[in-house]
Amino acid sequence: MYGTTNAKRALQYVIDGSESPMESKLYELLCFSKRIGGRGLSKPNLNHKLATTESFRRATGKKSLRCDLFWPEYSIAVEYDSSEHHTGPDNIADDATRRAALASLGIKVVTVTNRQVKRIVEFDVVVELLEKLMLKRKRPTSRQWRHKELELRSTILPYGASCDPL
Repeated sequence: MYGTTNAKRALQYVIDGSESPMESKLYELLCFSKRIGGRGLSKPNLNHKLATTESFRRATGKKSLRCDLFWPEYSIAVEYDSSEHHTGPDNIADDATRRAALASLGIKVVTVTNRQVKRIVEFDVVVELLEKLMLKRKRPTSRQWRHKELELRSTILPYGASCDPL
């Protein structure tokens, strides 16, 4: 049947659990194959629910918390901090409490902002940190890879191909 091959290829990238467009875009940029411009990291769990400690429950009244992207095999969480959500001092304090709770559970937290996603060189730093935490060896990429990354970004990001590479 026409299109079956492309549909099967696309299905390998489908993942459940995203609760925001940026979570989906982060997953795509981080985990899509390098062949199509992604960074080739393994699939995380999206909005993974974790039980908290008693001290976190006392401080927040919450029995659990969720990580935007979570790799349980590495105990690594990526948290997206949107500029709209993090405007007041209470939001900043809540985020700090969450990060402390995750650290107390032995989870390494990497925070990603909209600016880091938009600026390729800043995104490179985030990816290098994740690869280091995952003990991934840096593999050489093809000469065409950055071009493929720009194509992927122009497809999924609202600022498209005009994203600031610097």
